[in-house]
Amino acid sequence: MVLELVYLLGANLFLGTELGPRWLHPASGKWSVDWQSGYSWLPGLIHLTQAEVRWDLRRSSGSVTVDHAHVYLVLPSLWRRHVRFSWMDLAGADVSVEIETHDDEPPGSRGSPGWRTTLGGMQVEGLRSLNLSPFSWRGEGRLDGDVSFQGRGPLRVDLSHLSMVGEDDGHRLAERLLVRELRFGPHEFRAGTVSEGLRTLDGFIDLSMQASEMVYLPYYLSRYDWLDLRGEGRLQALLHLRQGEVLAGSELTFEGPELSVQYFDFSVRGEGTLAAETVATGGVEITAALEEFDVGLGEQGGVVRGPRLEVNLRSRSAAIYEPVEDLTIEVDLPNRGRAGRIPLRLVHPPRVCVHPAVR
Repeated sequence: MVLELVYLLGANLFLGTELGPRWLHPASGKWSVDWQSGYSWLPGLIHLTQAEVRWDLRRSSGSVTVDHAHVYLVLPSLWRRHVRFSWMDLAGADVSVEIETHDDEPPGSRGSPGWRTTLGGMQVEGLRSLNLSPFSWRGEGRLDGDVSFQGRGPLRVDLSHLSMVGEDDGHRLAERLLVRELRFGPHEFRAGTVSEGLRTLDGFIDLSMQASEMVYLPYYLSRYDWLDLRGEGRLQALLHLRQGEVLAGSELTFEGPELSVQYFDFSVRGEGTLAAETVATGGVEITAALEEFDVGLGEQGGVVRGPRLEVNLRSRSAAIYEPVEDLTIEVDLPNRGRAGRIPLRLVHPPRVCVHPAVR
């Protein structure tokens, strides 16, 4: 790798240098850069067409393909093991990134932090696809910002704008993603440090998309392994974050053909909507409303059936960096033909207040 970067430095000392295709391929195979054609007409100033970058590192893997790339590489930084781009103009891009947030290295075995990479002054026009596992969007978008990371060191993300608008197929709303002034880190991912990293998250996120799971809720409710909310459908969210806290006015809705609520051995399934919002006091209220529901016990279904059921959850915390510790649960069942409320007795652990009722 060092020899290849030295060659890059030498090639850039001459004006009009042509860079042949398939040039940078370190023997380690951890990352590669391919392109169809390219040239450099000033030291550090590089233009590439049909370029692709792939990497497979300990904490992340992915690829970026672009039709045209016009970048400035700060050459003196290479001697300090720092691949630094001061600005990058990219056109026609596909981005796919997967981050591994757990590290099982024993203490004292981490070795050198490795090369540092800075992608500064990024301006990406014509963003065709964006895959941030487990989310993905396709359409037409734009990205402006800076990213800095190290093989065994911290990650920092500072995005001033990220947008992606998908096509409307006539049957549902267009896919949409809008991110403004999003900042994360610097944070080094190691075992048990995910919550510390989320404390650095600031920004504004507005999205609408098809989702195969409720990604955040399992983490938010992870202290209660006897309670689980799942579903597949359309996710819409408007989130304002400050130092890992969801601010008042933020909201999220999830609507799908099947939602499920698991409570110990009881399971409730049905078509419905899940809505979550922050309140002025800083807490979160979550309501799961199921139509034509079916309550099962263990492997047995059809224990209770009806036209509508509501499960309401309330907590005093709106922090995304740690699972909720205090929770109030209410189960509301319609009871046709009877007046008043009939209480249901449900066993629950201490520190959780459950208020089920039948109407």
